[in-house]
Amino acid sequence: MNAFLQPSSSRRRLATVETEAAALRLTLREYESTVRAQALALAACEAEVAAREAVVSQREASLAACEAVVAERERALAACQAEVAARETALGEQAAAIADLQSAVRGYQDMFRKRDSHALESAMDLPSPATPAPDPSAAWDAASSLLEGRRPSAANVDQALDEWHGIAARYAGQGFRGGQTLIEPYLIERRIHDRPGYLIMATKEGQDWYDNQHETEVPELLRLGMLRQGDTVFDCGSNQGLNALSYARAVGPAGRVVAFDPFPLHIDIARFNARLNDLRNIDFIRAGLSSRAEQLNVSILEQCVAETDDTADGKSISLLPLDAFASLRPSFVKLDIEGAEVDALEGAAEIIAMEPAIYIEVHPRYLPRFGKVPSDVFKHVPLSRYRCYIDHPGVPRMSGYEGEFEMTEGCALYCVPRSRDTEVRRLRASHRNV
Repeated sequence: MNAFLQPSSSRRRLATVETEAAALRLTLREYESTVRAQALALAACEAEVAAREAVVSQREASLAACEAVVAERERALAACQAEVAARETALGEQAAAIADLQSAVRGYQDMFRKRDSHALESAMDLPSPATPAPDPSAAWDAASSLLEGRRPSAANVDQALDEWHGIAARYAGQGFRGGQTLIEPYLIERRIHDRPGYLIMATKEGQDWYDNQHETEVPELLRLGMLRQGDTVFDCGSNQGLNALSYARAVGPAGRVVAFDPFPLHIDIARFNARLNDLRNIDFIRAGLSSRAEQLNVSILEQCVAETDDTADGKSISLLPLDAFASLRPSFVKLDIEGAEVDALEGAAEIIAMEPAIYIEVHPRYLPRFGKVPSDVFKHVPLSRYRCYIDHPGVPRMSGYEGEFEMTEGCALYCVPRSRDTEVRRLRASHRNV
């Protein structure tokens, strides 16, 4: 009986084991499924981590680019700040120069006001209709006129020369060379515009030029309607005053001449010559002309307002722009300033807009020192508003000129405003009828 039952018990145990094994296999499959799910989740996490790392890398690259931009902008800002500082310094210097210029202009305006006030007082003291009007050329008293418009006597000549010796004593020991060398002075008789006059020869330059030169450009200026009675004239580069004297007589007592020269000796000689000839409608200003106000060390020997490093021959001079005197409204401007003519035109934009007649001595030899060429004149004197005539070597005198050839030698330009065409035609007709 027991023998028979034993196998049945074994089968039950086997069935139990198999049931347990099946349960274990099911559990294992569940574990494997879980593991696979977790592996998939892990792979998804790793992919997300990789994506985030890529985003981080991109952001780091973007941050680096931003930092580079910031660094570049910081450098640009620093450069801008440096430029602002430099411009503030320049503005400060310009403000100081403008203040100096304004002070100089106020001084000149005071001078003009005093002169005009004196002229007004004289004009108010009019003679009665029965009394002949006095000759304006005799208006100066003996203290301010040396020869009083007459042929000088020996005593008057000696008096004039004695006075000049007193003026020249201020220049003793200054070592002037070349044309500025002082000589034993003497007087010459010269025709100044429409009647005889007198000039002092006090330097080698004056002796070489004015004791041999017998004419100025005034007849051509009158024929072209560039110089008229009552005009205000700017004589830029007046030297020893011959042109200023001629202009003063041409414009008459109702006109005015303002003569500019940067060299004190020239101003003293020119002022002396004005007194010799009883010409009181000339104001002398000791300044050169440029595009801006400044002080420069220049060569006395060359008399050119280009800067020099020559301490032996150099002298500090003042330069001013012509527009500082625009309130005087000149109707004629003459420029003979040894190569600085274009710089002077740059500083005269306001005056040129008034369309004065302009006479220019062009100096091709000296213009390059200022970084200019002769044709630069027409950047400031437009041919659309001016008719130009040229007195140039090898060209018929007073030929029309529109820039068709380069000015390679020293020459003179007569620039007539086109607004005066009718007046010029009338003047030419009157000259033909004479």
